[in-house]
Parts: sequence; C-alpha cells; structure tokens
Amino acid sequence: MHQSSISLALLIATTLVAGFFAYIYSIKRQTYLLLWTAGWTVFGLHYLGQALAKGTPSSPLENALDHWLYTLSGLLFFLGAQIYSQRKPWKFPALVLAVFLGLWPRPTPST
Repeated sequence: MHQSSISLALLIATTLVAGFFAYIYSIKRQTYLLLWTAGWTVFGLHYLGQALAKGTPSSPLENALDHWLYTLSGLLFFLGAQIYSQRKPWKFPALVLAVFLGLWPRPTPST
C-alpha cells in the first residue's frame, strides 16, 4: 500500500511537469519543448504500472515495460537537449537504441 501511494504521488508530479512543458510548448512552439513534454509524459507512464499494482508483485513483462519507458524518456530528454543546444539530433541512433532496448531480453528472477 505504501509503495503504491508513493508511485501515485510521483505519477501526479510528473504529469504536472509534463503539463507545464505542454503549456510552454503551446506558447513558444519549439521542438525541444515538445520532446521534453513527451519525455515527462513517458516518464509519468513509467510510474503508472506501479501506482495501479497496489503492492502486488509485477510480472516480468510489466518490469520490462517499466524499464523500457524509463529508458525511452531519457532518450527523449537527450534529443530535446541536442535540439536546444542547436546540435543535430541523433534521431536514427536513438530509434535503433529504443528498439534494441525494447527487445532486449531481461533475466527473470529465480524462484
């Protein structure tokens, strides 16, 4: 119960930050703000499964999805930072890494 309430609070906090960046994007219309909004949204989804689980042990698929969403949010933040610093974004390497890490087999815990 305690763990799910912490996850719910973190989900609400990241949703508020994503909403803030969406608001700033609606004013400035800069691509990096859109990527940061997407990054915070995906990071919030990372907490959604934990908040809904209510203390029950997660399946290996849920665990893998949780890790992949966490990684995907990092990639979106990185691409946004590259655009913000006026560098050419590494779109293709980021896409390859996202697919690779999404398909990466994770060891199951031993029983």
